[in-house]
Amino acid sequence: MYAMKYIIHSYSIWEQGPRPRQEDSIYPEQGRLCDDDRLFILCDGMGGHSAGDVASSTVCAAMSRYILEKYQDPQGPFSDDDFAAALRSAFDALDEVDNGDEKKMGTTLAFLKLHSEGCTIAHMGDSRVYHIRAGKDKDTTEILFQTTDHSLVNDLVKIGEMTPEEARHSKRKNVITRAMQPHMERRPRADIYHTQDIKPGDYFMLCSDGILEQMEDDNLKYIFSEKGGDDEHKVDVLKKVTENNRDNHSAIIVHILDVEGGSEQLSGESFTEPSENISGRLSEDNSEKSPEEFVPELPVTEDALEDDSPKSMPRYFRILRWAIICAIVVMLVVVGKSMLQRHAEGESAVEPEPAPNEVEAVREPARPVRDVELSEQEDPDAVIPDEALNTQPEVVAEDSSLSSSEQAVDDSVSMEDALPLPDADDGQDGAEEEATAVVDDEDDEDVPASDEQLAREILNKKDHQEEETDTL
Repeated sequence: MYAMKYIIHSYSIWEQGPRPRQEDSIYPEQGRLCDDDRLFILCDGMGGHSAGDVASSTVCAAMSRYILEKYQDPQGPFSDDDFAAALRSAFDALDEVDNGDEKKMGTTLAFLKLHSEGCTIAHMGDSRVYHIRAGKDKDTTEILFQTTDHSLVNDLVKIGEMTPEEARHSKRKNVITRAMQPHMERRPRADIYHTQDIKPGDYFMLCSDGILEQMEDDNLKYIFSEKGGDDEHKVDVLKKVTENNRDNHSAIIVHILDVEGGSEQLSGESFTEPSENISGRLSEDNSEKSPEEFVPELPVTEDALEDDSPKSMPRYFRILRWAIICAIVVMLVVVGKSMLQRHAEGESAVEPEPAPNEVEAVREPARPVRDVELSEQEDPDAVIPDEALNTQPEVVAEDSSLSSSEQAVDDSVSMEDALPLPDADDGQDGAEEEATAVVDDEDDEDVPASDEQLAREILNKKDHQEEETDTL
């Protein structure tokens, strides 16, 4: 195997946009790129935190200084251990510049190192690295590799909770799940990718998320195809399509003009994930919020984010999911209990239908005794005084002193003749003359004269008149 050597030409874009300050940092710095550079770093300071510009510039300066001082040959070998040592030096530098703010400063990382064994690509957060193989047009241009964002929406897409289209338009698309911050309990490691499949005409592009705000993969394919023009034109097009972006946007474009050395047998690519679990802090680079409005998210674990199975949902979302399920169950129980209670109250409010005999009894009230007596009278139109409507049965006291001759009274003499009904105008006097016999065993003096007694008096008078007539 021969050591790989490259002839390149590089370009950079470093635009502040409408943001109050530029929080993106690049190495080599803007305007200092040269064709001998083999190390490229891009950092996007987290806009929702204080001193995002300090964090991004600190990481760029610390990593580049460590690598250039230790490795004098820019095209010499470079291992993962070398990268890990440079990353530790960047974390140490962040600890030193920590301002103690509760919302700790933070930054993303995009890293590219061309070396004798191919290239090493590493990243954290949502800053990306692309490896593009140019074709004649968009359809023949390939994106051989692009980093996978450490972002909330990307994790939701991986577990099937959100579609890629929904992720592109989500309001939470700027929430990242891995970043570099000072004094972290467990420092996150970057995802690392290796490839030796590098050919003349290939492009590498490091960019912050701001550069992709209005751009899709097909746009990138067209720009980096032969139809996209020469390199200067490609850079001008990228600047043009991003001039109205709301965020800082930066990019480094490396055009591979020629490659020397290498071996086809070893040519290929590999991807290295972090060898240990890490914990990051959900952080948000929100271009629509001022730093004062930003609230950092809860920490999650990497093993919950990297696994594609449904069980790999971040702990925060598993808790949220179960909380929602429990709330729905409680609500259904309450609603069901309320419906059962209402149903029971409705049944108790309904009166049972009366039996047929009871219905007839209600419809035909009992007729008073006096009504029956009226139906047997010869003159139904006769006026009956109120006292006569008394339903109590009349009790007639029997007088055993009556003789048999007194009892043999002429049938022509009736009770109506003996007791004519009083007029309505007679008032209380007529009512007192009514024949209402009340038997009181306790006090016979209170019993008024009955109709029978009055009849006997009249008969006695008649007998007395007949005796006088006989005597005469």
